[in-house]
Amino acid sequence: SLGALFEEYPDATVVCVHRDLTAEATEWATTALTLRRGLFEGGQKAPESTGREELDTLRLLEASLQKYRQSHPERREQFIDVDFEDVMRNPLAVTEKIYKQLNLTLSKRAKTQMGEYLSELRPLKDEIISKRVGDGDSEETLSRVRLSKEIVANAFSDLDSWNRNQEEGREGDANTGEGRARSSSIRGSWSRMLSGLK
Repeated sequence: SLGALFEEYPDATVVCVHRDLTAEATEWATTALTLRRGLFEGGQKAPESTGREELDTLRLLEASLQKYRQSHPERREQFIDVDFEDVMRNPLAVTEKIYKQLNLTLSKRAKTQMGEYLSELRPLKDEIISKRVGDGDSEETLSRVRLSKEIVANAFSDLDSWNRNQEEGREGDANTGEGRARSSSIRGSWSRMLSGLK
């Protein structure tokens, strides 16, 4: 839990990656269904059960994160929010943003090495982006795990206002000011990257 994390590491900084809720829930459910069918349950697990279970788990994690952040305003500066699509499309720019918010200097050598590493991964990154943009939350993909955009939206309806406040000005509509519902995941890769910086 975040409480245990800050108790052990009181000066920790947590990077939260925000992503569209439907896309996140769909990926969780389809990944879980694939693993269960192939490794654990011999294909006996019902898709509708998997979709609902993963959606409930995601909602529990999201609610827990929001509750902690709301109840600990003194730790506001210890959270950094980034957008998932920004990470996928321009990870170096996101890294620079994180360094800046941590008051750290990203050296020219480190930036060059990151750029070289990202260049090596570019074919895989382009493939992932293409897949996500193409059918990450399509009706066909959702139906495989017995979910829909409406089911996901209803599951997070009481959390949407907080998400919109956090994302104000980033995903908002120019006319209404309303943002898209987002999930907030703490990504292990960012945590590992930052673990040695402070």
